Amino acid sequence: MTCGSRSSATPRRGYYSVGAAIWLNIRMFLVAEVLILAFSLVIALIRQSTSPVLFPLRVLGVIYVDFFRGVPLLLVILAIGFGVPALQPPGHLHQPLAVYGGHGAGPVLLRPTSPRCTGPG
Repeated sequence: MTCGSRSSATPRRGYYSVGAAIWLNIRMFLVAEVLILAFSLVIALIRQSTSPVLFPLRVLGVIYVDFFRGVPLLLVILAIGFGVPALQPPGHLHQPLAVYGGHGAGPVLLRPTSPRCTGPG
């Protein structure tokens, strides 16, 4: 298929892809919610503990919670979205990823970007 021909594209197919994307968002939310609740429960229990053995973990828990309470959410999202890929950690994909839409287009799916069309053909 060339860049200009989209013979299989129909409005109905577009609606189904939006529905699939919404269902994917709901599933991701449910998984993230369970993980976040478990993580926050562990942090809360560590912060409430009075055992001297857990003192280092209690200090780390206090630092973690105070840091993320004090830093605005937008700053955390931008730091993770732009900062972590810039570090190029081990196992990092060496393909360009469209994390925030590339050129200010807004958030998009995390998948390798496709080559651009250069002309008819």
